[in-house]
Amino acid sequence: MSTIPPSSPRRQDGAATREQLLRAACEIFAEHGFDRASGRQITARAGANVAAINYHFGGFETLYAEVLAAAHAKIVGLDELIEIEGGPGHAATKLRALIDLAVKSVTSLDETNWALRILRREFQAPSPAFHILEDREMLPKRAAARRLVAEIAGWPEDDPRVARIVLSILSPVDAVLLGDPDVMLRSYTALSEEPVAATKLAEHLFAFALGGIAAVTGKSDLLAHLPPPLEI
Repeated sequence: MSTIPPSSPRRQDGAATREQLLRAACEIFAEHGFDRASGRQITARAGANVAAINYHFGGFETLYAEVLAAAHAKIVGLDELIEIEGGPGHAATKLRALIDLAVKSVTSLDETNWALRILRREFQAPSPAFHILEDREMLPKRAAARRLVAEIAGWPEDDPRVARIVLSILSPVDAVLLGDPDVMLRSYTALSEEPVAATKLAEHLFAFALGGIAAVTGKSDLLAHLPPPLEI
């Protein structure tokens, strides 16, 4: 009977080095941005030789693409969205869970969070690696939301009306994620006074989303899935 040979020490060391490089790159890119970071800064912090980035990632830009994907996944994981989508219950209930997850994930981030700093920089000035972030993280997550909306509305996924609804639902979440928090609070001062702001914001966005879907589809029965009127 054959047995699987144990991993060699060299292979284990290689995986550890790759992980150290990725962790160091997350820190360096958060501190300096893509344009001002260097491979030497990353390898020095990781305690690796200067050729390690090419060996483990194939190049500096590819490493940055991995960091972008890791940043987006840290905020909202695709696996979490897929789990919600495949769970039991009405699609409206799943949409509420998706909005809850997105809002609470975004609003829980501290301004010093490395993932938040990297993504804000990237959206303000997209790098050549932006398309990889779109393909690996953003588009699959948008697709999960689109499938739920299409199911609720009873329309095909590629219907332009579905795309407009998804845009209406996710744009406020993107605004909280990518906007300047000081400007946001100056513009909407009452938000800073709410003791459970994330929960109330999620409930509000879901009520507007489902109410909007009911309005554009004419499916008034959807209103049965709305939460009770929100208290101030």
